[in-house]
Amino acid sequence: MALIVLFFVCAVISWIGNVYGWQCRNVLSGEGLRWLVSMIMDNFNRSPWDYVVLSTATVSVIAESGIITGFNKQKYLRQKRAYMLVLLILFLIALFVMVFTLLPGNVLMSAFGTFQNSAMQKGLFPMLAIAFYVIAVVYGYATGRFYNVDDIFRATVALPAKIAQYFITMFVASQFLSLLLFAFCLDYTPGMDYPLPVLCLAVVLYLVPLLCHCFLAYKK
Repeated sequence: MALIVLFFVCAVISWIGNVYGWQCRNVLSGEGLRWLVSMIMDNFNRSPWDYVVLSTATVSVIAESGIITGFNKQKYLRQKRAYMLVLLILFLIALFVMVFTLLPGNVLMSAFGTFQNSAMQKGLFPMLAIAFYVIAVVYGYATGRFYNVDDIFRATVALPAKIAQYFITMFVASQFLSLLLFAFCLDYTPGMDYPLPVLCLAVVLYLVPLLCHCFLAYKK
């Protein structure tokens, strides 16, 4: 709710500032309203919604599989075998990474053989998320926490479903940040990195509510 109020407050400030000759665009002008309507989805696509969906789904499966809480309990034979299987999968993943990054040909590295601007760099986060997801699923199956595919689906959406309200917050935050850029950062164009103050604000607006929602989801 506070973000919605801030959105309209900034829009009014941009109008007042434009009237008094400040260096800003008027969001309430014809140009501003056209931008506001036409850029809604583009603005949302600049938010980290894809990272949030992937990370919360992975965390959800990890939590539902019991792989973390299992460390603090007395381990029975089936659980010990599950952990051995997890170690085997970790070894295979590490072997895969070594084969495609360190050996001749290094397919996942850049054309110059470096990590920067490589496929590995661009796909590091989803690869890590998928690796942890697979490990949690295997552990869940091995210990009997997951019996079929439906159990995996339920485990995957458990946390995202609990924090569904956050996605509304993220949508509003993305529109608010884009309004700030449009109205007050006249030298900013889509595709550029956020100016540092806006980047810091984006981290606060996206990360803090996400952590709060996750904390409350698992505290209940």
